[in-house]
Amino acid sequence: MSGARAISTGVPGSPGRHNCVASAPRTPPVAFLALFVTLALAACSTASSTDDAGSDATGADAGVHGIHWAMGTPLPVPLAYASAQIFPVGGDLYVYVFGGSSASRSALGTFSSAVYRSRIDPSGTLGAWEHIGEIAPTGAPQGLVGHGSLPINDAMGNPGAAIAGGGSMTGALPVVLAIYCDPTDGHLFDWSRFPPMLTEGQSFGAFIPFDPYSYALIGGMVNSAPSARVVIAPIRNGATSPDWITGVSLPAPRARHAAFVFSQQVYLLGGENNDGPVADVVRTTRDASNGVSGWEVVGTIDGPPVTHASFVYRRSAYLVGGLDGTSFDGQATARVRRAALDDTGHLAAFADEAEGLPLPLAASAFTTNSDFYFLIGGMTGPDLMATDAVVVGAIY
Repeated sequence: MSGARAISTGVPGSPGRHNCVASAPRTPPVAFLALFVTLALAACSTASSTDDAGSDATGADAGVHGIHWAMGTPLPVPLAYASAQIFPVGGDLYVYVFGGSSASRSALGTFSSAVYRSRIDPSGTLGAWEHIGEIAPTGAPQGLVGHGSLPINDAMGNPGAAIAGGGSMTGALPVVLAIYCDPTDGHLFDWSRFPPMLTEGQSFGAFIPFDPYSYALIGGMVNSAPSARVVIAPIRNGATSPDWITGVSLPAPRARHAAFVFSQQVYLLGGENNDGPVADVVRTTRDASNGVSGWEVVGTIDGPPVTHASFVYRRSAYLVGGLDGTSFDGQATARVRRAALDDTGHLAAFADEAEGLPLPLAASAFTTNSDFYFLIGGMTGPDLMATDAVVVGAIY
């Protein structure tokens, strides 16, 4: 362990009806972090998506725009259900990809502990991928799938990621992990973790900040079934908890959904439960003290996707890829849909964009720097086989 790090977070970030969650593993013998946190709410996706800083903050729409999608440099191996973040390194930006698996519709396949990275060219193209490390909270590599990640920084300003939810071959991930990289060359420091402990696993949900001092796991798979459970991890110096705190449950179970934050409210879009795909778009409500107090319906989706990406750009919400149908019988789609957010934060009807993805993709790792949008790996084809495909979107 290279020493505990105080952290602050900047901008934050789902398989067939099979389940990787087993009994919770033993607590990794990893030192606690020093928890001095200053967090600004921002957007994330299901994997995580980001709010467009500036335009969304003011609510202004600069006019007609769209996204052009093109193929990027493929991954070294096919990966589905990974997570991704963008870190600044040596004056450049790099995409880092964590975990994933060689999944198909019928099986989660081989779990990956690998961390890969690729340099983002100013034009949005990606360089060659390189293996930069392993997910190794106990010092030994641990494969991880169905998790979420958020970008964080330590007290020294080193960029990193917080990772929660998901599972491994040894069981569910019961803690929030933290990893940081050296901003001069991008190598990874040792893995750490936050104190809060889950009593049972929660995979393929959303991992998002609820307020400046707490993260939440929202929905997902619990005990092999879609869940409405919301649990909150307090991440603040002097106010941490040894356990996740129970939050207000969702109106209905939901797994393999996407999420973003707009105007300090968390939005959940799509996903499925035992009744099929979930059409209602819900967002958080807040009480007089600005705490999350519940959920309200703010729109519906005709043909809601599953294991897709979602984000906000200039008062428009996007749905990108995913499954058209359930994880049992749905097919990956290349659809890209957009809906306007009105002054009250409610969504108009989603409509297809003129340009879709270059290929159908579901269960991709998603990340963005608000200039470019990256779908990394995922599943495609009739059998939903894991792919090494990478798709890059650029706003015009």
